Amino acid sequence: MVATQFDKRPLLRRFAWEWFALALLLAAFGGLLTWVWQADRQALEKRETERLHAQATVIERNAVRQLEGVNQALEGFMARLPGWQQRPGGMSEASGYLDALNNAMPDVNTLFYLDENGVGRAFSSNAAEFVGRDYSQRPYFVPLRQNPKQDQLYISEPFTTLQGDYLINIMRVIAGPNGEFKGLVAAGLKPAHYRVLLNSVLYAPDMWVSIAHGGGVQFMMEPDRAGQSGLQLNRPGSLFAKHMQSGQVETVHQAVSLGTGQRRFMVIRTIDVPHLHMNAPLVLGVGRGLDEVFQPSDALRINYTLIFAAVLLGAASGLLVNQRLRLNSRQASWEARKEIREREEVLSRFFSVNLDLFAVLDRQGRFKRVNEAWQRMLGYSEPQVTGMDVNELIHPDDLHKIEAKRKKLLAGIATVGFIMRMRHALGHYLEVEWRALFSEDQFFLSGRDVTADQAARREIEQLNVRLEAQKARLHDMAFHDGLTGVFNRRRFDDGLSTEWRACMREGQSLAILLLDIDHFKRYNDTYGHLQGDECLKQVASVFQAQCKRPRDIVARYGGEEFVAVLPDTDMDGALQKAREIVEAVAALQMPHAASPVARVVTVSVGVAALAPHPEADSETLLRHADDALYSAKMMGRNRAVQYVERSSSSASGMG
Repeated sequence: MVATQFDKRPLLRRFAWEWFALALLLAAFGGLLTWVWQADRQALEKRETERLHAQATVIERNAVRQLEGVNQALEGFMARLPGWQQRPGGMSEASGYLDALNNAMPDVNTLFYLDENGVGRAFSSNAAEFVGRDYSQRPYFVPLRQNPKQDQLYISEPFTTLQGDYLINIMRVIAGPNGEFKGLVAAGLKPAHYRVLLNSVLYAPDMWVSIAHGGGVQFMMEPDRAGQSGLQLNRPGSLFAKHMQSGQVETVHQAVSLGTGQRRFMVIRTIDVPHLHMNAPLVLGVGRGLDEVFQPSDALRINYTLIFAAVLLGAASGLLVNQRLRLNSRQASWEARKEIREREEVLSRFFSVNLDLFAVLDRQGRFKRVNEAWQRMLGYSEPQVTGMDVNELIHPDDLHKIEAKRKKLLAGIATVGFIMRMRHALGHYLEVEWRALFSEDQFFLSGRDVTADQAARREIEQLNVRLEAQKARLHDMAFHDGLTGVFNRRRFDDGLSTEWRACMREGQSLAILLLDIDHFKRYNDTYGHLQGDECLKQVASVFQAQCKRPRDIVARYGGEEFVAVLPDTDMDGALQKAREIVEAVAALQMPHAASPVARVVTVSVGVAALAPHPEADSETLLRHADDALYSAKMMGRNRAVQYVERSSSSASGMG
């Protein structure tokens, strides 16, 4: 029995499964984006921890060298003191010696000697007027007199001097023959020197560095903020207290700082030199704003959300349109077949084909007869087309198809399926799928309108093209810096590892150029962040233009730092290239009124090169370049400096 109505249920069940499959695919895609984002965020957190650790290491090395130098100077004074005490005018000689030490130690504010009663006996010349004064009640004198330890280096808590300066004293006890307290010799640390040191490691506008006494009193903070010097950090629940309670040399924190009330990403390190027997350590804090650190990750999350929303909307819309077209096409096909079956009872055996259109043509391709579907679908009645050449209704671009099919039919191929565009009586074209048979010197043609199906197919193809384009854009976003257009840190890390292995296999030298824009923070403060972004683009463009070999990799390392990987390049070639880059950036003549180096934007470049071997790794090469960059800054900036290994295993550069 023939159904009288189109049954949609089987097709709707298939559509439900398609929506279920789409939901699974979208869930997998969303999970992939989430995984990629989380991996990027973890990598960002690791890189930032490593950078803060590196900056803390730089400060610690300088602080340790200073403590060792001051301790050596104090011991030298103590060794000479008995001779001065035995000679008339010996204290004048002692003051002269302290003055010489003070001149040779730019990081020391003043040096002085107090006797067992706390009376000042010898001072460096910048504090000579304090000779003879009583300091027995000063907070740094009382503890040493009460509990003197001859082999201990005393670090006083920060205090305000009689001159109004905020200092830390480094002191050694002077003991008598029986170990009794006979006074102390001290060096006051110069805050200005420490501020220069702390400021030199700031690589981001939101970064700060602080030094505190082991007892919790903060010595200084850079950038300086009102109320920070002298602030007690050792409070219950503070990051300082958590660090000290941990017993670890270094801890990493992501929390609200009680000192500033801001969300911070912070590395805290205890500076203690065992062989100096310090009574209290110094505690170093290096941190950045948590929101600023994860800003790239937050931006990536937003981008991924927009991408997922676009894919979701596009896929859902495409599937909905496709299903609607298929439903309409199925229903139209069903109705057409139903009509054909109904007409089979009255049509002759020549009109028994089950498609919408039917025609009989003579050998020359002229119409002999058509069914009523021609008028319904194409607007032509049988009298209108009888005797007409079929080529008159075919789109000009499809004429070659009908000729090729005619030859195959005449050659004995029973049926041929093909699609051609047929002109409607109103002038537009419909796409018709044909089946043909040549028999008894006549062509029998049956066809159906597939315009909707073809349109749906083309729309799906266009959707696939758009999805491929979106995938390509996503890939590009994952490996390029959005501001400057050069590679990002992720691509640099991958490229460095790849080139390290390649150069090791080929026995080639591998070089790294680490570039930093001189005084970029001042540039931003003077000209604003928009002009700062333009400055970054200009420097990146010069860097990219100078390193343009196929295997060269130029990437943004972070903030105002850029890095280049130069395979098959030795130290001489890398240093020459770095100097050309320094000159090219200066030649841009970008004004920089706030720079103490030049009146235009300049850069410093650290250069390192070595032939990779199994006992080294790429991180060693990167540290060498970083040490060379630090040397370039210390030598005055606006220069390229190569890494040189010293016998003490420390790195320095030569420009």
